[in-house]
Amino acid sequence: MALLEPITLSGVAPEPVTLRPGRPDDAPGILDLRRAVATECPYMVAEPGEIAASPRGLCRKLAAWEADAATLCLVACAQDRIVGLSLLRGARRRRVAHNATLTLMVSLSHRGLGIGGALLDASLAWASAHPTIAIVTLTAASDNRSAIGLYRTRGFEIEGTRRARLRLSRTRFADVHLMARLVKTISVACQ
Repeated sequence: MALLEPITLSGVAPEPVTLRPGRPDDAPGILDLRRAVATECPYMVAEPGEIAASPRGLCRKLAAWEADAATLCLVACAQDRIVGLSLLRGARRRRVAHNATLTLMVSLSHRGLGIGGALLDASLAWASAHPTIAIVTLTAASDNRSAIGLYRTRGFEIEGTRRARLRLSRTRFADVHLMARLVKTISVACQ
């Protein structure tokens, strides 16, 4: 599939924000974003110290994702700094190839400005145009109301809840919702 053309969002932040496909040379900026979000937000699975220190491995992944017809990596850039990321990865096996999993993150300094929604919209549009992908799935901590609210405005529904799946502190746990949205009409053989 053709990659998305860059999209410039104006009026969402003090400076213009550009959404574009991620490239291997974005690895350092993506690692900085992941570390910042892991520090700012308790809902990331990886803690700041668990995120790779070297961009070399991520650079290889980005090159592989760039060449993979079932994967879309988008970054949101503000003043040459990556402030948001969307990663949509299609399943590999034929029986589940119609499924794609979405990961979305925006730095705290740029949350609430429409960047997450723009990344989500671009990812869903790409998935809708993809010849195989019919369902986009994601997970969200049950008390992450802003994320769940965003996903619901884009048609995602809670399909189930995993109890105490995410440890927020030594004694505090969060349930995790499994959410999904159809991007194409499909028929279900049995229910």
